[in-house]
Amino acid sequence: MHQKIIWKPLTQGLFIGQLLLSSSMIQASTQWCTGSITNIWVDKSGSIYIHGTWRDAHTKICSLATTWKGVSPNTCKSWQALTQQAHATQKSVIIQYSNLSACKKLPTYSKAPSPNYVMLRK
Repeated sequence: MHQKIIWKPLTQGLFIGQLLLSSSMIQASTQWCTGSITNIWVDKSGSIYIHGTWRDAHTKICSLATTWKGVSPNTCKSWQALTQQAHATQKSVIIQYSNLSACKKLPTYSKAPSPNYVMLRK
């Protein structure tokens, strides 16, 4: 009888923990963040940051100096050109992210995940 009392709360705790973990995994999915780039800047280490209207905060997208979160400097140069063009022409972009619950919840600065791609829109 004593074992059932200990086992039942432990089983319930494990079930609740599993449920919370799986529910947070379900919420994270691929997101296509669409909008304008209001600012773009490069810091002295070569990191490129943008301020997109979908987040209304600065987020790092890549590094011109080193591979950052799987994005090579060559890809970063292309993304820099696309984001600069979008800013200069006031065109919108689509930036795709994996494992993100919402574009408005994108972590800021270098805490942001790396994008899968950057697309310039018409």
